[in-house]
Amino acid sequence: MMLSKENGFYPFLDVSKKAVMEMKIAGELDARIIEVAKNRVMSAIKHKRLPLPTYFSEQDILDDIRSYAAARLIISLMNRKIDAFVEAESSRALELCRRNRQEGYLMKELGVELTADMYLPLRDYLILGLQFSGMVLSNRHVRDGYVKVQEHEITVMLKEAIRNRVGRDLPIRESLINDDIRKMLKPIVSEILSEISLSSPALGRQSADLAPCIERIIEELRSGAKVSHIKRWALAVFLTKRGWDEDKIVSVFSTAPNFDEKLTRYQLQHVRAKGYSMPSCYNLKSQGICIAECGIKNPLQYRKKEMTEKKSDGG
Repeated sequence: MMLSKENGFYPFLDVSKKAVMEMKIAGELDARIIEVAKNRVMSAIKHKRLPLPTYFSEQDILDDIRSYAAARLIISLMNRKIDAFVEAESSRALELCRRNRQEGYLMKELGVELTADMYLPLRDYLILGLQFSGMVLSNRHVRDGYVKVQEHEITVMLKEAIRNRVGRDLPIRESLINDDIRKMLKPIVSEILSEISLSSPALGRQSADLAPCIERIIEELRSGAKVSHIKRWALAVFLTKRGWDEDKIVSVFSTAPNFDEKLTRYQLQHVRAKGYSMPSCYNLKSQGICIAECGIKNPLQYRKKEMTEKKSDGG
């Protein structure tokens, strides 16, 4: 079949996926495409963005589609950083869409209806608009099952529609991946996971930041030990209260057995939204989590105590 540049720009669309099926990717996946797919995944994870493609031939489009399909397999076998991958792919597609003024085309292909007078079906509005506080339905004009939207909101909802499509069916179950392909990709997956681990923020002994009990939990996670729910919860609250961003906290939990990135992010967002207080040292001691006599009442005081001691010593 003839490929268009849109197939490469938006490889998550049904028409592009059909092209992949017809090309029998299992037989076409070679070392060159795997390397491109690996770089695609690494760019998404490390830089949170992807370079925009330049096509000189139909082969270039074909390679881009194949690298996207292979990247989905790699990120699924990793079962980590899926949100980063989805975000980077969605941002790339949206930028290409806006540069080429293809909003109408992309919305149609994604099944999102928008009337000429800027009304969106209520169904689509509820799916795509609920993520944004400024788009509550009570402030909207609703007519015959359609909701009035503003032009500047279209981009926001289009990005959400793209994100939903890219993230659909991820991670792909390992049992659904061809055995030969899985064997080809496993070394790449190990290489990426190793590189991610090496580039993660150092969490060594940092007396000004981490109380001994918190540092012990991190060490347990890094060793692959089974860490109790109460320990994980205490760690999440502590790091959130310390002002760590979500990605950095997720990287701490990523070495845990049965790590689930989506669930971890959901729980971290819940902790942040609810504003939970850090358990006291007394409570942590009763849970068997306290490991040192720091002379404080709450792990969050640990940095303050260390700094006070330095000042009293003339530091």
